Parts: sequence; structure tokens; C-alpha cells
Amino acid sequence: MIDINGVGLEVVQVPGGTYRMGDPTQPHHFPIVVQTLSAFSAGTTAITRRMWRALIDSSPWERERYRAGDDVPVTCVTRAEAISFCDRLSERNGIRASLPSDAQWEYLAQAGTSSGYFWGGDRSLAREYAVFRPEVCGSLADLHPAPVGSKKANPWGLYDMQGNVDVWVSDSYPFNPDGPYVVASSFPDHPVDFIADDGPMAVIRGGNFLLMRLSLNAHSRTLRRADAIERTLGFRIVVAQ
Repeated sequence: MIDINGVGLEVVQVPGGTYRMGDPTQPHHFPIVVQTLSAFSAGTTAITRRMWRALIDSSPWERERYRAGDDVPVTCVTRAEAISFCDRLSERNGIRASLPSDAQWEYLAQAGTSSGYFWGGDRSLAREYAVFRPEVCGSLADLHPAPVGSKKANPWGLYDMQGNVDVWVSDSYPFNPDGPYVVASSFPDHPVDFIADDGPMAVIRGGNFLLMRLSLNAHSRTLRRADAIERTLGFRIVVAQ
């Protein structure tokens, strides 16, 4: 348990190991990279509004003017703001908290499996584990995140790894519409940061409540400007051991 100024965040110990990152069925878009990770800890949920306000004393979600309670993921934060939260928590608690790397995130999402969907090929199981867009819905403006932990945890005890809100990870990557999506930390020959015409681009993961089931694939990633502010975008933390 991590104390966030009086609000608790449950964590799990994640064993180190080697795994195959990427999708063997789509190697052009999600190239296979063998990753070896040291053991670390991970928050069992995304950072919530309650946790954010306990440490930062602000309400960034009010930028979008919608209400969904204190136990939904904090959203409308830039990557720099998410990193600042991690730095402040680290200083306050004497730990090394950070955003997960892209490789750490996929390791957590696969949770010991090799599938893009840890629950297997049964599509009917997806809603037991993930919050995503209903097959039939009205206005998308009426949809909002669910409280964290509303669905079942994955095999490693982590909630909402896929669905509910997208999350920032610590990587940037170059977007090449004619080639693979190459992640900086996974391919050290590339520079760490990549600059697009309209600003630095950053990796986000997870899928969100506005997207359909296919967005939940653990191998999928997309990009945003690092200063993006979206009601579908939050973050979760990991802690180095």
C-alpha cells in the first residue's frame, strides 16, 4: 500500500522476467521484441481523482466540465503533469515512482499470457474485465469513465489495464504510417525523443470507454502530443524496487 497523503493506493509486486512484446500476427505494425524486465511494483488501479487531489490539490478534469465521482481515473492531465505527480509522490514517500515504460505496460497487460487479450478468445468475456463503448449507445458525450476496480482484475491483480481510460507511458516513438511503430526504449539505436511538426509525440496505451473492443488489444499503442488534455486519458504508476 502506498499512502498518497492519506489516500491509499494498493500495489502488487510484479516478478521480473523475459517476454515477447508485440503481436506475431501483425509483425509489421507490432514488431516482436524480446524484453527482459527487473522486478517492480505496480499500482492495482489508475490514479484516481481522489488520489490526485490529495497530493496536487487541483481538479484538472474540470477542464472538460463533466462529473463522475472521486473514484474514477483522473483525466485531462498532460504527460508532464503525470510525471510531476510521480516525482512529488516519490519525494514525499521516499520511493521511485514513475509512469510505466511501454515495455512494462505491455508486460502488465499480458499478465503472464502471450495474447493481446489475457482473457482469451471468448469475446463475451471482455466486458467482465474492461470498460469500453457499448455496442448500442446514444451520444458519446453521455459516456464517462467508470470507478476504478468496477470490473474483474487480470491474473496479476491489476484492474482496468485495458479499457476505461488510456494511460500515458514514459516512451516516445516516431510515427511512420508506412512502417512499424518503433518504441524508443525498445530500440535503443533510436533517439529517446521524437518531435513531430506540431510538438513532441508520446505513447499512450490501454483503450478507453469511448472505443470498441478491438482497442483493448494489449499490443496496440497510439500517439498523442505530450501536452494533450483529454477526458479519456489518465495514468497509472509503477515503483522501482
